[in-house]
Amino acid sequence: MTQLPAFLLNRPSRATTEDLVSGIASSVPAHLSITDNRFTLVDASGNEKPVQTFHLDICVIGSNNNVSRVFYDPSKKYTKGDNSPPLCHSDNGVGPSRRSSTPQAPTCAVCPHAEWGSATSQLTGRGIPACQSGKKVAFIVPGDADDIVYMLKVPPASLKNLEKYVKTLAANAIGGRPAEPPDVITRLEFESQGVLKFSPVSLVDEDTFSRSEQVYATDAIAQVTGRDDVAIDPSRQLAAPVQTGGALAGPQPTRMAPPPQQNLGAYQTKEHNPQVASSPRFLQPAQAAQQVLQESPKPPKATRGKPKAAEAPAPTAEDGMAIPGFLRRTQEAAPATQPAPSFGMVSNAPAPSKDVNDALAKAFALPTSA
Repeated sequence: MTQLPAFLLNRPSRATTEDLVSGIASSVPAHLSITDNRFTLVDASGNEKPVQTFHLDICVIGSNNNVSRVFYDPSKKYTKGDNSPPLCHSDNGVGPSRRSSTPQAPTCAVCPHAEWGSATSQLTGRGIPACQSGKKVAFIVPGDADDIVYMLKVPPASLKNLEKYVKTLAANAIGGRPAEPPDVITRLEFESQGVLKFSPVSLVDEDTFSRSEQVYATDAIAQVTGRDDVAIDPSRQLAAPVQTGGALAGPQPTRMAPPPQQNLGAYQTKEHNPQVASSPRFLQPAQAAQQVLQESPKPPKATRGKPKAAEAPAPTAEDGMAIPGFLRRTQEAAPATQPAPSFGMVSNAPAPSKDVNDALAKAFALPTSA
């Protein structure tokens, strides 16, 4: 082993690594554009594939546990399809990314652009943060011949819908564990201008299941969602933050009327996998999925003491194998030190009612709880 010379061992850190990495914006990953209330799949090279329907069926396979932030230069005009890098961004939940070209503050908590009222919405005229936030999720498209892992940045106004959807799934059991987004096909639709809603369509087919398991063996989810992002050193000397003058920086949605109601017909699973279309295990009518996330009645008053968890009955031969074998996995214990995911939303939101849970169980042909 070569012994290091004393002059190198005694050299203090010059922090050149951070300076070299800083400002080098990573390429935009494959993602889903929701501009103008239309879905467009965009690959890593920028090639666009417009979705011809007003909905898109996906399988959510992961996410960044932090809320992502992005701040664009307020002096520039951004047009549709403009992928110019922002001045500052963060996927780490702490502070500006090392790859930010112009970090605006030592941490996101003290950034003036993160304050409400630092910008004005062009749609509502109300004060909002100039630094836009969102939740980055990774998904695959069932039946996608290109086998691409895409990123969807869920906007702030859609986060409550996402939380409600995930909690509704978790209230149902699959093989003794809570149902999760990777277990189902999720339908994306627009509830209003720029606001997404999420609905379950069916359990995943075996091809989508296998593809998602292959992704988990790679770092693709971390790459598209920025889960491995590192914050700058908060003691680093920064320039004065950019002045917004109350104007919202970055690309903005345009005012437009919502799309006319269209009869898109029942969901056809054969579009994704011909073998699934004829299988009784998976949901066919779209009507069952549409009623799942209807407004829930108020939950009953809580009783004293810890409620006893109901055990979902194991499927029998008479159940017709409602749950595919590849989905009947046991729940894996999470590491004790792993923090709970934070969606940047109200943590004490009411749990889905029994009516909603029973509707989902009926749609998926899952055992209902007592």
